[in-house]
Amino acid sequence: MRKTYNQLCAFPLRYAPFGRVSLVFLLALLFGSLQLKAQMSGTYTVCPSGCNYSTVNAALSDLKTKGISGPVTVNISADQYNETLSFTAITGSSATNTITFKGAGKYKTRLYNNGTQVISITTGKYLIFKDMAIEQTGTTATKYAVYMSSTTNNTFDNCIIAAPIATTSGMYALYATSCSNNIYSNNIIKGGYYTVYNYQYSTTYAFGGDLFENNRITQSQYYGMYTYGGLDNTYKRNYIDSTGYYALYSYYEGSAYYEGNILPGLQGSGTVAPYYIINMNYPNYYGGTGYLEFYNNMIGSESTPAYYAHYLYAYGYNNIKYKHNTIHKGNTTGYNLYFYGSTASNNFELKNNNLTRTGSGTLLYYPYQNNTHSAEGNNYYPSTGSNLIYYNLKYFSSVADYQVEAKKLGFDQFATSVMPTYKSGIDLHLDPAKPAPNNRYAGIDKDIDGDDRCKSFATVGADETSYGKTTIAKAGFSGPDTVIVGSPTNFFNTASVNDPNNFKYYINNVFAGDSIHLRYVSTSTGTVTIKLVTESCAGKDSVTKTVHVVNPTAKPSARFISNVSTIVQGEVVRFTDISRNGASSWKWDITPDSTFDVSGKSARYKFLYNTSATSQNPVLQFLVSGKYKVCLTATNNLGSNTLCRADYISVQTSFNIGSIAVSTDSAGYIYDNGGKDGDYTSSFKGSTLLAPCAEKIYLIVKKFDTECNYDYLRVFDGADNKGTPLHRCLANINGANGPGFVGGPSSNTCANYCMPSLTDTFVAKSGKMFLEFQTDASGTFSGFELYYWSKPKAQPKPTASFTTMSDSVCINKPLSFTNTSTGDDIKYFWDLDNDLTTFESTTKNAIWPYYATGT
Repeated sequence: MRKTYNQLCAFPLRYAPFGRVSLVFLLALLFGSLQLKAQMSGTYTVCPSGCNYSTVNAALSDLKTKGISGPVTVNISADQYNETLSFTAITGSSATNTITFKGAGKYKTRLYNNGTQVISITTGKYLIFKDMAIEQTGTTATKYAVYMSSTTNNTFDNCIIAAPIATTSGMYALYATSCSNNIYSNNIIKGGYYTVYNYQYSTTYAFGGDLFENNRITQSQYYGMYTYGGLDNTYKRNYIDSTGYYALYSYYEGSAYYEGNILPGLQGSGTVAPYYIINMNYPNYYGGTGYLEFYNNMIGSESTPAYYAHYLYAYGYNNIKYKHNTIHKGNTTGYNLYFYGSTASNNFELKNNNLTRTGSGTLLYYPYQNNTHSAEGNNYYPSTGSNLIYYNLKYFSSVADYQVEAKKLGFDQFATSVMPTYKSGIDLHLDPAKPAPNNRYAGIDKDIDGDDRCKSFATVGADETSYGKTTIAKAGFSGPDTVIVGSPTNFFNTASVNDPNNFKYYINNVFAGDSIHLRYVSTSTGTVTIKLVTESCAGKDSVTKTVHVVNPTAKPSARFISNVSTIVQGEVVRFTDISRNGASSWKWDITPDSTFDVSGKSARYKFLYNTSATSQNPVLQFLVSGKYKVCLTATNNLGSNTLCRADYISVQTSFNIGSIAVSTDSAGYIYDNGGKDGDYTSSFKGSTLLAPCAEKIYLIVKKFDTECNYDYLRVFDGADNKGTPLHRCLANINGANGPGFVGGPSSNTCANYCMPSLTDTFVAKSGKMFLEFQTDASGTFSGFELYYWSKPKAQPKPTASFTTMSDSVCINKPLSFTNTSTGDDIKYFWDLDNDLTTFESTTKNAIWPYYATGT
């Protein structure tokens, strides 16, 4: 008779028809089936009583023991749970079969402990933590609220992850090492020495892919967010505030994506103030073809103490896109954007960023570039200031001067300088009722809030404003109905340069330009039609004007103005022709135009910005002090007219201390050896004697900032440093340095601090003043700016006389003149070409070449 399965089980083992091995197999199969049925799936609850589990650890223990066969959700009640949870790999978990621990709300469900970690995840995957607080309450040794190691594909959403603020480096709110593809969203992460620590270092970029989105990271002691290594991490719409030395620190990250983050750079409850709001070093260090992309971020605030808003060191590394960011600082030191690449760094884009300050400091530091770098549409404010922009290894004190240099290399041709109106000193969103800088579309379609950008006229910076973009702008311009052939005529747009509009002019339906105003030069008489098309984000409008072109009826009446008439040596003057009756050509004569001494002939001024002596509106830089006569000859086809103004431009002396041994000018400016806009150098010692023909010399200090204890300025009444000290500080000696004036706004807490007051006037009654400046081997600051003037000395007239070796000279040969004049404190002015208008030399002795026969 065939045996049934039940009968078989009743046999003694030794009589089983299938033998010992077969029975063991069947038992194992039965046991495995029972185990499979025991795997967890579905929803479970945790609460102090009446739930599936009374502790979170009890639920975790079952998960570890049984594994899962489908998605699992563990709902944790609104209560406090003093537990430590340690997660390892759980059988059955996958991208489909996730394990979710869900609280009743981040302010209602609290997991806390003072042990090493509250939650530890090592090799566990596909874990989701939602709607709860995870709090480390221990205050000593190495502690973590969340500790993660070698784990992937986990999520923390809408949680509070917190640790105490600690002055030692072992306290972490969120710690992850060698992890990838984890998501952190909508959390408040706070406290710790490190608030977020994410170590993903690998020379092959083996880790990365994390997403940090819409988190608030706050109240750190030293690091708000620390990332070391990692590939393809994404940071979107995080608010990182109340931090320590670094709000965000990134090292060796590859192809990272930062968008819409806000970092005001404010100090939290910790003891360390922010120095770097963002510090990024060596992006894309280990290669790869991806970009560091940095879009729509807001960095800084009116009250940030940070020295660097964004420090970005990419020397020798490639692929950075930096667009539509707003960086603002209200303090008077440091940098907005310190972008340190190199000529070997390729593929940098710097576009439509808004860099503003209300105090002094450097807006942009960008020392090197090559032809793979591009910059356009950036806004820099203020428009002038000491060390305002550092570009191509030069400091510029104005946006205009920077643009001249940048345009040579096709850089920032459409840069602007407008101070936008922010909603507050901390909120860098724009006031929609006020004008803001706008520029060309840079490829970013949304702003920090997800609003669409106006592609025809995008707002510069992170926030797209609606100002002027909701209605069609009305086109309008003004100008004469009649113009003179060959004479430039300006037609002025009624719109403001700050209005968010584009403009196109057409002459007889032919495109003539896209600047805000039109400069038109007719080539023939007749009638022309000028059309202006104004385009805003809301649409287009146009206006047309008919203009008659006629021949001149009289020769010009020459007239001109300049933007300034008194300047310091080395500064720039812009001349504007306002001649009447239709001039068509111009000639400017500015004298004296040169000096001549034993070293040869040298120019006293130079033309800038591609202007010349025949430009209608030339721009000149004056290199030598003195008074200059300016003449303009304006011409049309009926004749010419000349206007001259004697002593129209007055150029005051300026020099760096030590660059000349003696100055005999009666007044002038004196700077440290770094010049007006640069820092002085280390290991410098130099001096200058002021020796005009003076009864007294007066000196005031307009700016002073040296390294306290180490770098000193001394002022003496007399011809050398043995004269009477005027610097007040006679005993503040530090080793070989001092005494003298030392210190300033950047360095004001040393034992030898002794500052000149801006209200002081130092008087040298001897008629001579000696100045001496000495620096040590390290530490440089902005230095000083001094101004002096003098009271002339009453004395007899000098007697002029000179000799020469010959009364005749061959053509094209120089002739030397030896001065034999007598008198005290003499200045010399040589007229060597007999034109009676220009002095060719102001040295004691002179030399001059003669190129034509005559006397």
